[in-house]
Amino acid sequence: FVLEAAHAQAARTLTDLSQQRDWRSHPAVAVHGANAAYAAPLLQGERLLAVLYLEHPARGDYFSPAVLEYLTVITAQAFIYFQNAALYAALERRVAERTEVIAQQSQDIDDSLRYAGRIQHAIMPNLDSLKRWFPESFILYITGKPYSGDWYWVHSTGRSVM
Repeated sequence: FVLEAAHAQAARTLTDLSQQRDWRSHPAVAVHGANAAYAAPLLQGERLLAVLYLEHPARGDYFSPAVLEYLTVITAQAFIYFQNAALYAALERRVAERTEVIAQQSQDIDDSLRYAGRIQHAIMPNLDSLKRWFPESFILYITGKPYSGDWYWVHSTGRSVM
């Protein structure tokens, strides 16, 4: 019955299941006491997402046109739920991928800045050299980063210091 609805890609109803020989021993009837059943496929285009299956113990035509209209609305909402879940999962994957790219780019930038800081420190004279030429001097060099926009340079040429 469920497979038939899925294959036909259309909703199906069955009534008086306990009176139908093929259904008497079915667990829906024997265990649950179902007398009416409804199956509706949830489709995305021609792709089957799921089948909504309902049972009810009422005898006769429980799935009246009003109930079927209500079930059509429920089926449409279930389809929207599946679509939203798929869209959300795809969005989560994209966010994770982009977050990974941003993290790698941030790491690359940090590595480049640290390297620039090492170059900058290698170019700057050490304090001992500066003290040799300017014994009363000091350097106040405080940065919050591994690099700075400021740098100093000292060079001796004969008797002059630049």
